Amino acid sequence: MTRSLVLRPVDGDTGLLRDLYMDAHRDELAGLPADAVPALVDLQLRAQAAQYAASWPDAEDFLVLVDGVPAGRVWLARNDDALRVLDLVVLTAFRRLGIATEILQGLEDEARRAALPLRLSVWQDNSAARALYASMGFTSLHVGGGYLELSWLPRAAAKQLEEVGR
Repeated sequence: MTRSLVLRPVDGDTGLLRDLYMDAHRDELAGLPADAVPALVDLQLRAQAAQYAASWPDAEDFLVLVDGVPAGRVWLARNDDALRVLDLVVLTAFRRLGIATEILQGLEDEARRAALPLRLSVWQDNSAARALYASMGFTSLHVGGGYLELSWLPRAAAKQLEEVGR
C-alpha cells in the first residue's frame, strides 16, 4: 500500500507542535509535575523558535503529514553553504515506518542537485537517530555541547569542498 507523505508549512499549529515536543521529550518530562509541563513545553518551543529565527532567519518549518495525518515536523535552513536540518521529529506512533528516511532521502536529492552538503546535529545519546544517519551515509564533523554535527556529502559537493580546502 502506497502512502502519501507531504510537508506542509507550520501555520498556527501550536497544540500540535506541543504534542510533538512532548512526545519527543517524554522521558525528560516524565519526572516533572504534570501541571508544570505545558508551560515548560511552551517556553521551550518559544526559545527554539527564537534561536532558529536569530540563527537562520530564512528557515522553513514544516509539519510532516502521512496520508493527511500529522506525523512529525521538519525545520530546514537553506543557504549557499549547506542544506541544514534544524529539527526532525517523528511521532512515536509513526516511527520505524521509513518516514524520516523518506524525508532525508528527499533532502539528499535536493542537496545533490545543489551540490551542497546536507548537515544536521543529533544528541550524542540518541542511538536510534545516530544509527539512521549512519546508515544513510552521514559522517561526524565534530562534537559540541553533547551534540554531534553530522554531514552528508553528494559527490559534487565533496569535490568542491576538497578544492577549496574546507
